[in-house]
Amino acid sequence: MRRLFVVLFITFLMVGGGEDLFAKGSRGGSRSSSRSSSKSSGGMFKSKTKVKSTPKKVVKPKKTRTDQKSTVKKTATSTKQKPKAVSSNKMNRKQTKAMKSKNATAGKKHGNKANATKAYKGDMAKKHTSYRSSTPPATRPASVPRTVVVVAGQPGYAIGYHPFGGGMFGYGYMDPMTGLYIRLAASQMIANDMALQSAGYGHYGANGAPVVYRNNGRTVLWIFIDIFVIVILIAVVRKVFG
Repeated sequence: MRRLFVVLFITFLMVGGGEDLFAKGSRGGSRSSSRSSSKSSGGMFKSKTKVKSTPKKVVKPKKTRTDQKSTVKKTATSTKQKPKAVSSNKMNRKQTKAMKSKNATAGKKHGNKANATKAYKGDMAKKHTSYRSSTPPATRPASVPRTVVVVAGQPGYAIGYHPFGGGMFGYGYMDPMTGLYIRLAASQMIANDMALQSAGYGHYGANGAPVVYRNNGRTVLWIFIDIFVIVILIAVVRKVFG
């Protein structure tokens, strides 16, 4: 009986206690496996998460005193206004006054534009066809044309600087029939208003009469005299009738 009881007790322990031990071992193993898996998953999660990098601060170099002075100079020069260009054609008061008096004197001498033009062309023909030098002037005279028509309906002849014999040179053209150089005639010279004025032959209007210049200074003086006379008259009237 004792042997039978011992055998039953041992079999009971083996069946019941073994299952408990197996269950406990399996639970412990599952826990350890779950812990290891959670650790591994946590490691994977940590590896996937990006770490934000803090931006580096850029330190700008400080401006020195020399740099500040250079920038101030640049701004000062840029803000300065450029001087306005003065036209070379504009004359000062002395020049305009001299030109007006010269034109007035020439207008009295010639009387009208037709007489002044005739005198101008004659003088220019004598001057520009009787040079002693074989080299032409540095600037072409305003009264000398580029071409001239000798025969109506035919092309004009080119005007150049040619020798005329006897040591004389000047502006003219070559006659194709004779092959000789011919001086420009007075009637072939150019005479416009600007040329007449610059050469001192006067300034004329559309009707051919000389232009009369008004003296602005005298006009202003007469205005002041008129005002002065009016003030005196008012003062006298107030004394008499006041």
